[in-house]
Amino acid sequence: MMFALAVAERNINTVMGNKDKTYSGGFLYNSEKKVVLLHKRDGNTEYNPHQWAFFGGLAEGNETETQAFIREMKEELNINIPEDKVNPLCSYFNNERQTQRNIFFVESDLEKSQMCLGEGADFEWIKLDKVFEYDLTDKTTRDLKFFLNMLVGKNMKTLKFRQNLAEEVLSGRKTATWRLFDDKNLSVDDKVELLIWETKEKFADAEIANVKEKKLGDIVEADFIGHETFESREAMLKSYQSFYGDKVNWDTIVKMIDFKLL
Repeated sequence: MMFALAVAERNINTVMGNKDKTYSGGFLYNSEKKVVLLHKRDGNTEYNPHQWAFFGGLAEGNETETQAFIREMKEELNINIPEDKVNPLCSYFNNERQTQRNIFFVESDLEKSQMCLGEGADFEWIKLDKVFEYDLTDKTTRDLKFFLNMLVGKNMKTLKFRQNLAEEVLSGRKTATWRLFDDKNLSVDDKVELLIWETKEKFADAEIANVKEKKLGDIVEADFIGHETFESREAMLKSYQSFYGDKVNWDTIVKMIDFKLL
């Protein structure tokens, strides 16, 4: 599934100072296969010889950072990338090189055979769950970790709780939640972010430990372990109808979720 992450804290195309001190680099990302295309530097380079890194180089002339990245990808892989397909990842000052470091990524399903290496020792599609086993440069490691954190944040499932219930969760008294009409496919071992319903602010991370389903009318006293109680069965029905509407009845399926804080 293709997507674009608008994540730069500022417009990464803004002209900044001396272009001789502006670096543009990045990588290709295949979201279906969960792989990134990286570049292995050869032994002739001044910096980080024989290590794996991004494609890229210094901006030239009046190039924007994005244009410099596109040109570098053409020179190093002989591929043409439309500017609207380039996603900014991060931009920060590299003290070691005294350059502004601008990193981009492009979603692509190109095969290695469709590209031609213009410089360096090698290039390869590398699985995200294996990439840190490679000899990466320090900055490449840093930027890929940032990228992975963003992917996790984008794909992380969430559970929202009213403020008073969030306090119960944090105290350890509430370890279960009941959900109707689950559209997130909440499952055992899922890592989830817990959010305050009123503000949408994250207050904890959790892992789903157990899931079972029951009709609302079949819930018994033992099911309330770790969950808040109600004054009566009728009060329970009205409570869920207040959240989900009149479509809730005693035959409605309840997904009963036990979780533990991380």
